[in-house]
Amino acid sequence: MAESTRDLPRVGIIGLDPMGVAVAQRLATKCMVFVYDKSQARRDDAAFNNLAACTTPWDLAVAADTILVNLHGTETQRELIEKDMLRGLAAGKRILLLNPLDLPEVRRMAKDLEAKGIFLMDALISGNETRARDGNLCIYVAGAKDQCKKAAHIFKLLGGQGKVMFCGSVGAAQIVKSVEILAMALGHAAFLEALASHVETFLATGQPPYPAERTQLTGGILDYALESRVKESKRLDTPDLDIRYDPPADSGFMRGDYAKPVK
Repeated sequence: MAESTRDLPRVGIIGLDPMGVAVAQRLATKCMVFVYDKSQARRDDAAFNNLAACTTPWDLAVAADTILVNLHGTETQRELIEKDMLRGLAAGKRILLLNPLDLPEVRRMAKDLEAKGIFLMDALISGNETRARDGNLCIYVAGAKDQCKKAAHIFKLLGGQGKVMFCGSVGAAQIVKSVEILAMALGHAAFLEALASHVETFLATGQPPYPAERTQLTGGILDYALESRVKESKRLDTPDLDIRYDPPADSGFMRGDYAKPVK
């Protein structure tokens, strides 16, 4: 090895769901990683994969300089930080929150911990396990700028260049993440609204609002494209896509004022 484990950043992660494991594996490429989960089976799996599994959150808080909390729910995260970890947290240590929790509670805990010389920061992640292992997550960071700079090596390892966004003081990333979730939900809602409108038209008139052949073609093309990719871009014959139909004058795309009763 080019550098001994003594020279590596000491990072802990609490919460070994699939995302937590993926994050830990990515960090282990450049850091000394300590992990903890309430589940003994998950801790055993982590140890089997050469991650340093701790038996308690307190042990992890002692061992690591920067701790990533991958838990869900305000009360769960508050209890972990203020009860299970606090005795092991020395001044200068950093806690990064990977998942959302109640904004006033984040800011209260940050203020209380800062009085002890411990720094709480947002590091909310967006992406899946594959992106985590590839270091391709989007990360919304918020907290004291000097501490964010000290944790920059972690953010860059998980998010890469251009994937890390500084949002402001602690708690600001909670707001940005909430807006992202809302925007995604509104997009899904708009799609479902349009779909429901077409279903209503079909039930009311007995006529499909757009030809089924079009769906068969578009779905079939996508299916063959994915199959070809799996087979190293092999050319595939598609005789079942030899479909002809007369398209309607209207595409069926939802636009304008479509929220009105079917006649």
